[in-house]
Amino acid sequence: MNALQFITWTAQALLFVILAPTLARAVRHRTRNAIDIALFFGLLDALLLRSFLGLGNVPILSEVSAAMAYALPYLMLRLLIDFGTVPPVAARASEVSLVALVLSAIIYPAAPPPLITALRTLYFVVLFVYSGVGFARLVASSRGVTRRRMQAISAGNILFAVVIALAGTLALFPAIAQPGALVIAPGILATSLVWLVGFAPPRALRRLWQAPELYAFLTRAAFLPRLDDLSLIVREIERAAGAALGASAVIGLWNETTQELRFATPTPGLPEILRPGDPFPAMLAFEAQRALYVEDADRTVDPLAARANKEAGVRAILAAPITSGARRLGVLRIGAARPPIFSEEDLDVARLLAVQAAIILESRMLIEEADRTRALEDAGRLREDLLSEVAHDLKTPLTTLFGHAQLLQRRVERSKTWDPSVFDQIIGDIRRLGRLIDDLLDASRIRHGGILLRSARQDLSEIMRQIHADRPEWRRVRVHTEGPLRGPFDRPRIEQVIENLVGNALKYSDRGRPVMVGLARDGDSAHMTVQDEGIGIVADDLERIFERFQRGSNIESNNVAGAGLGLFICRWIVEQHGGRIWAESVVGAGTTMHVSLPLEDADSASVLGRPLVVT
Repeated sequence: MNALQFITWTAQALLFVILAPTLARAVRHRTRNAIDIALFFGLLDALLLRSFLGLGNVPILSEVSAAMAYALPYLMLRLLIDFGTVPPVAARASEVSLVALVLSAIIYPAAPPPLITALRTLYFVVLFVYSGVGFARLVASSRGVTRRRMQAISAGNILFAVVIALAGTLALFPAIAQPGALVIAPGILATSLVWLVGFAPPRALRRLWQAPELYAFLTRAAFLPRLDDLSLIVREIERAAGAALGASAVIGLWNETTQELRFATPTPGLPEILRPGDPFPAMLAFEAQRALYVEDADRTVDPLAARANKEAGVRAILAAPITSGARRLGVLRIGAARPPIFSEEDLDVARLLAVQAAIILESRMLIEEADRTRALEDAGRLREDLLSEVAHDLKTPLTTLFGHAQLLQRRVERSKTWDPSVFDQIIGDIRRLGRLIDDLLDASRIRHGGILLRSARQDLSEIMRQIHADRPEWRRVRVHTEGPLRGPFDRPRIEQVIENLVGNALKYSDRGRPVMVGLARDGDSAHMTVQDEGIGIVADDLERIFERFQRGSNIESNNVAGAGLGLFICRWIVEQHGGRIWAESVVGAGTTMHVSLPLEDADSASVLGRPLVVT
């Protein structure tokens, strides 16, 4: 085997290599474009096989082979129509030329006149050059993989036209046949290589073409979530996806509330909003949560979607869901005007891009959530600081006002000129305002760890009886205690708990109904209950009412004053004593508040002094 034979056989082998995937594609999908490509290389390989088997002198095969050869330029022109557009006059002219050449093959089966040979050569050269220029024009409107494929097909057609021109020249001038053959074989090999790249690029080559765009996208992906606007992020992902696959990409974001996919970038053939059940490939991929490849949208989707895609000039579609775990974020849809742009392997790239889009969008959502959380924390701190400052500013004048009110009350009682009950009301309102200010200050201190408990050995029974005796307004309160119940308690804070719980029971129950307070030993703990027959608490609120600024959802705020801090403070005090507090309630029947505090039989006093740090 000499070098020329090796080059020739290699070129022929490459043409058979091209036929295998194109034929498989035509059988699998049966679209016009896939069939045209398979026919072109099938006829070309059939001609090569006839020559290889030495069947060139069989009479009937000569005419058939000639017709097959003359069909090659026409099929290449049909491929140009599949990829782009060709004026109708050019298409009709090629058809007339094909018929004329087939007739010439019948009239001159062998040794045609030189003029016929020249016309046949001109037919090949003109159509292949025209197709090559047509594919070159498509390069300007293409990008990524598609751009490189158009370049390769264009170069292959021009090379083949040169080879045919040279072969025709050799047929007209046999004297230069031997040196001319040295050029034809490498020309066919070069044509085979570029056609392989253009019509059936190997998967590794497609990945190599896509690598720069994907690398650039992945490099920038870390910065995309921090762009100023979500629409900018979406457009960057769309641009990168389109560049990687050489087509037009668009992203639809899923709105869980409205149950719709919304596409921010206007896209021909695709509505701005898609809803479940819409027959468009983007929604089908989103609902099925799997990547979808539609090679010919005219044939494989719902008529409504097919009509919209046809009007927009979209034939081939890739769609991949954008999902983060179980959270559906949207869909990536990539559309092209020409079916042969994509291969089934491009689904892997679409999936990769969708995964990266999910990571970017999820990161953006986490950043926004963190920003909202920080804003809420800042607002909370500002509110607490404001409440603390206002409470401090109110405390001093309120104390002065309270003292003057008591002084006036005593003078009125001695002079008996005014009704003393007026001052009872004033003093009661001042006390309530004072307790509200104290609660605000306590809540602020608790949040900042500014309260220290100082306990000494106390008797809970004695504390309860003393409070009851000092509160004439507790006429409805019935107290039952067992004692002594001694332990290390901060007496002022324990009194605060009792006053808050009993005060709530009185406030939220009818004035004609008693409030029952019980205190008894329960193992190593003291168990206190405060029971009323009031409005009760909704079951879903039983835990929430112990949080800051929270009250029962069935409370009419206009009728019953309160800031929602009392139970929050009570829980903190009880837990700092090592106990716990909880509530049982039936709406309309009343509430029972439970407090459990550990007892200690030590004879000596102790000091706790533990600050609380709330996170």
